[in-house]
Amino acid sequence: MAQWAVHVHIQRRPDLAAAPRRWEDAAESGDAAQARQAASEIGWILGQAHAAVGLPAR
Repeated sequence: MAQWAVHVHIQRRPDLAAAPRRWEDAAESGDAAQARQAASEIGWILGQAHAAVGLPAR
């Protein structure tokens, strides 16, 4: 249920929902630095979503 709440929170904000997709595309470029940056950014987005719905950060 917690994962669903995080997913819904992200999807309700179009600007936030688009960001993980962009970062995933960047990570697929094959550049290790870009992949690390993408993982960091996606992690931050997930952390913010967890906090917004009252869940501890993962």
